[in-house]
Amino acid sequence: NSHFYKKKLKKNLDLVLSVGGGSAIDTGKIIYNKISKRKKNNYSNKIHFGVIVTLPGSGAEASKTCVINSSKGKEFLISRDFIPKFIFYDRDKISSNNKTQQIFLIIDSLVHGIESQETILKSYFSNTISHLILDKSKKIFKKIINNKNKKLQNKIVNDICMLSFFGGIAQSECGSSFCHAIGHTLEIHFNIPHSEAIFLSTLIRLNYEKKLKLKSKFYEFRNILNMNYKMLPQIKKNKLKKILPKIDIEVLIEKTKKDPCFKLTEKLINIEILKKTILSMKKRTKWIT
Repeated sequence: NSHFYKKKLKKNLDLVLSVGGGSAIDTGKIIYNKISKRKKNNYSNKIHFGVIVTLPGSGAEASKTCVINSSKGKEFLISRDFIPKFIFYDRDKISSNNKTQQIFLIIDSLVHGIESQETILKSYFSNTISHLILDKSKKIFKKIINNKNKKLQNKIVNDICMLSFFGGIAQSECGSSFCHAIGHTLEIHFNIPHSEAIFLSTLIRLNYEKKLKLKSKFYEFRNILNMNYKMLPQIKKNKLKKILPKIDIEVLIEKTKKDPCFKLTEKLINIEILKKTILSMKKRTKWIT
């Protein structure tokens, strides 16, 4: 806020450091951007931006994109300056993360990998990263689900961090598509964490493709996605059964169509089929395929 800039910028700063997950990192990007611009005019020493990741999955630590929630919805800012100079992963903290929460964050990384190949910006580079993410994701899901210890093993933590990092690069260079467009809308509509909204959007995607008799990369993960549905906090709290019937499909679709990720989607989405898909899921009050 203005008080922060007036008071804190009087001191020479060397580093802006974000600690946490995607939201904390994106907030740090905004602060760093504002401070570094002011420092160019006021100070001689160079300021750096660093992150300590405790909730990997969003890929924000490796992305030049900054996503901010506002009264207007999601706002997207893009700058090379948003890429941190220093990236550290707090492996001890990550190993103790809530298992369910971490699974949903990994799903976000997975979706970044798949969707980087579905945008108009896809490339050979993104294709290579996408294959790496998909291959690692299958192994990691099995390891986490079968893990009986309170803490995750170092090898699993390392793989989770790698997935988040490469997922962030994939998103940064090629953007996201259909699932993130819907997910962003659901996130605001339901007031739920980003990773959980993205997970729900993958279920919409699977139901949508089922109606069209399509099998995308998401189809390979359908059993894992369906299994994790019961782990979703909103399911346990029985909230979605109350919220789903209240969804205005027309409003949901219109907001989704305005999302930048929807505009990056390479293949045209059949809006009428999408509406019928959500309507049928709404009537069932559960979204598993």
